[in-house]
Formats: sequence, C-alpha cells, structure tokens
Amino acid sequence: MGRPFFVREQMNWINPINLTIFHFRIIHKKVVVDDAGSPQEVIIPWAEFQEIEELLGLDLEPGVAEQLADAKRDRQSGDTSAYVGFFELLTSLQ
Repeated sequence: MGRPFFVREQMNWINPINLTIFHFRIIHKKVVVDDAGSPQEVIIPWAEFQEIEELLGLDLEPGVAEQLADAKRDRQSGDTSAYVGFFELLTSLQ
C-alpha cells in the first residue's frame, strides 16, 4: 500500500471575461499530490466552484443551453429574423 496523498496549498490567477470588462479572480486551491509530487486532484472552496460553474455556463438548464446555442447559430449565420430590437425588448419588460 502506497503512502497517503499530500496536500499543498496554491493560489492561481484566472482571467474570465465578463462582457467586455476584465475581472481578475484568485482561485484558492489545495493541490493533492502523490508521493512523487505529481498533482492528482485539486480542492477548491465551494463558492469558487459555483462561480466557475456559472462562468462556464455549466449550471444552465438544458432548455436554456439549447436556446443559447440557437442564438449563437443565428448570430454566426447572420439570421436577424430572430433578433428583438432594443425598444421592443424595453417595451416587453415594462
């Protein structure tokens, strides 16, 4: 039976893009390494995991993810028939 894993703490910077504004975040992580010092797993705080999951869109309902994929295809193909104008959108929100 091998020796137990060791945990070493690290902090790395990530730079996700939020719209057009750059936000710098720190991921507080503990890296689990084997007896040779090779990383095997990473432990991060739950709140940071949820934030990463949200940034990547992994928390979306399947229907919403499909709607976003449809919108992306419309945008890439130049199909503007599905677009909603600003004032139409504004009116619908009132």
